[in-house]
Amino acid sequence: MGRSSGASAFYEGIDFLRAAAVFLVLWSHGGPLVPAADHSLLYSQFFRPGFWGVTLFFSISGFLIVGQLLDMASGRRDESLRVFIYRRCLRTMPTYWLTTLLVLVFGLAAWPGALQLLANLLFVQDFAAIGSVLPVAWSLVIEVWSYLLFAGLAWGSRALAYRASRNLDWFPLLRSWDSLLLVSLVCLPLVAALIRLDWAVQGASVQEIKQSFAPQIDALAYGGMLAWLKRYQSPLFERLTRLRWLIPVCLLCMALATATVPELFAAVQQPVEARRVFWLAVVFYPCAGFLASLLLLSFWNFRYVSLFAPLAALCRALSRCSYSVYLLHVSLAAWLTSWGSGLGPFAAYLIGSILLGALGWRVLERPFTRLRYLL
Repeated sequence: MGRSSGASAFYEGIDFLRAAAVFLVLWSHGGPLVPAADHSLLYSQFFRPGFWGVTLFFSISGFLIVGQLLDMASGRRDESLRVFIYRRCLRTMPTYWLTTLLVLVFGLAAWPGALQLLANLLFVQDFAAIGSVLPVAWSLVIEVWSYLLFAGLAWGSRALAYRASRNLDWFPLLRSWDSLLLVSLVCLPLVAALIRLDWAVQGASVQEIKQSFAPQIDALAYGGMLAWLKRYQSPLFERLTRLRWLIPVCLLCMALATATVPELFAAVQQPVEARRVFWLAVVFYPCAGFLASLLLLSFWNFRYVSLFAPLAALCRALSRCSYSVYLLHVSLAAWLTSWGSGLGPFAAYLIGSILLGALGWRVLERPFTRLRYLL
């Protein structure tokens, strides 16, 4: 297929936020290792680290993936859609498969039936209403199918542009290679909001709404909009990155928005309260995606040289192995819970998750990362 000539650019601000996102998720899932009386140290009404960590991951993925597709559309990235899909599959699937099997072999999760295991390995457990072997796999289902959705839209956009170029009566926007992809980035948040609203009205649980692909199909679109802004409105993009007040405003708005949806983090098996249905479905989630993408924008000019050198090295390492850390940390937390709770087990969980993730990156991720760069 030929080696890709469009290697992804390295953005230090995004690299730092990826490390921050996985640490927020680690922090959140350490709750069982901390006595209930001390849970206020991990969470508060205004601070829900796990939710914002995952939302940041989605925004980062949307920015990078849609950015690659836009670069392919403009000719800045010499890569076919087929190679794009192969590379994304190699980045995500083999590590996930091996991690799932290792967790089962070492007894960190109960062995599922053959049908459940197959659904998990194919990322279709959400559509088949089958439980996940890895507790964090729901977010991977959203990411993987979003990649395929955006790739399909890019392919359809190219076909549409070709037909429009042969028929001058078509709307001129459709003659652009990325036209359908651009329109989809704008429409997906509206579609997702309507789906969330319908699910909530029908009595779906909070967890079903927050962990299913259909109500979350806009989760990566906000990052994709930021990628479009960078490429097609670069002067505006650069002006926005120079706003020094953007970071504190984003963090403050995140805290205030979190306090408006307490049911998103408690009693998640219950339906959304009737008085909060519209707010949660149509207002909060779009705001959350927008704020996460705005935070990416605000960290655009971040450089590691501004940090204490050992801390910068730790952030770089954590970002590099973030995928393995994300896959393995919940199983480690469950194993350490049997040792009791307290500051010691919690610290062992944080350090152990990072070390285990670093080992996973070397053994599981790096071979496939090298292989995908050969495509």
